Amino acid sequence: MNKILITGHPQSGYQKVEHLLNSSGMKAAMPSRREGLLPVDIGVALCKAYNLPSISEIASERDIPQIDVAPVWHVMALDLLLGNIEQELWGWADPQSIYLLDYWITLDPKFTVILVYDEPHRALFESALEDFDPLTPDSLQHCLDSWTAYNRALVRFYMRNMERCLLVNSKQVLGDADGFLKKLNSLLDDIQLELDLSQIGVPVSANDDIDTYLIDRVIAEHPQSQQCFEDLQYLANEPIEETANQRAHPSDAWLTLIRQRRQFRQQLHQHIESRSQLEHKLQQQNKKLHALRIQFSLVKKQSDRSRELEALSQENELFLTQLHQVQEELERYYLENQKLRKKRDEPDDYGAADRIKQQLSYRLGAVMIKHSKNVSGWVAMPGALLKERRAFHLAKAEAPQKKRPPVHKYRDAHEAEKVKKQLSYRLGSVMVQHGANPIGWIKMPFALAKAYQSYRQYRQSLEK
Repeated sequence: MNKILITGHPQSGYQKVEHLLNSSGMKAAMPSRREGLLPVDIGVALCKAYNLPSISEIASERDIPQIDVAPVWHVMALDLLLGNIEQELWGWADPQSIYLLDYWITLDPKFTVILVYDEPHRALFESALEDFDPLTPDSLQHCLDSWTAYNRALVRFYMRNMERCLLVNSKQVLGDADGFLKKLNSLLDDIQLELDLSQIGVPVSANDDIDTYLIDRVIAEHPQSQQCFEDLQYLANEPIEETANQRAHPSDAWLTLIRQRRQFRQQLHQHIESRSQLEHKLQQQNKKLHALRIQFSLVKKQSDRSRELEALSQENELFLTQLHQVQEELERYYLENQKLRKKRDEPDDYGAADRIKQQLSYRLGAVMIKHSKNVSGWVAMPGALLKERRAFHLAKAEAPQKKRPPVHKYRDAHEAEKVKKQLSYRLGSVMVQHGANPIGWIKMPFALAKAYQSYRQYRQSLEK
């Protein structure tokens, strides 16, 4: 009875590897006989019993120990094995089983472990799409730290158990499924997985050239994740090939941005044209309404006889019905016209955060933080602050003053509020406020200390 355990980082694409194996002959795990527990349920219970953190809370490799499961818990696992004793080959996938790899392979010598990984780009991109996770530099750093710690744990386990493991890249598995299955078959006893070509999918990247280019720049500032990925590539049984060719060049990212802007302009022109058509229809309906009103007035005046009055009454009812229909159409066109006007008048400016960062307050605060890391920086700080202030006023005097809307009307005005809460802006605002007179310079050290304390309390409230 062969068993396969698939594990990998939540953003590694391990699910597609599991789907490939299921379509090639691996059966899904049956629940245990007595408790009706699946392998994932047993893993959740063990992680809870030993107070292990979830994958999203991992910050370093020290957070991923291989737990020594007490014998009292073996009953659940043995009951699971009995529930699947009739299956020649079965398995499951679970990222949380990173804590239990030693436990499972020690429990049964016929366990084969498939360790799945992907580039850190995927983890960074997919985590940024999660609405519940606030986008901050710290959150991006934590995402890469968590990815690095998890995959280093995979490497550590693989180095100790090469004869029972396969370390594979999920994209490469889908691109070379036949080669992957051949390597896996060499680890199985008396059974061979057969490739089902109808079930093979082509890995498609969800991010465009702009996303890829920017993520490359972020990853370049995190050498630990780059080194971890290189180690995975070096050790893997199925490493991804030609990853460098998948990187976006600056020109590709720029062209993609231009194409998106052109599409937006085209859509805007289409909305303007639709609005013109609606206004033309409105004018036509107004003319019809005016003609109907004149006709109704003339008919009403020509009611000399009772027979003519009766006929006129019927015509009036018809005209009233038409008037109501026209009125409803006019109201509908009016509402659509108002929506178009509102949509046209909305500002489409972006870059509220950059506007704040260009202000003198933020620039002075950034200089203070930069020069406060060592003694030589403190000595050079006054000169650096004076130089930054002169550069600001010189640039302001030389650059043409372009009239721009207020920051609160920007589409991303909320980003400006985030920048104002940063330490750079707070310190710089204190310096600008108190640097106008001698008394302010005397009060400035206390004001700076108060601003720094306020920032620390703000950071502590975020961490809670």
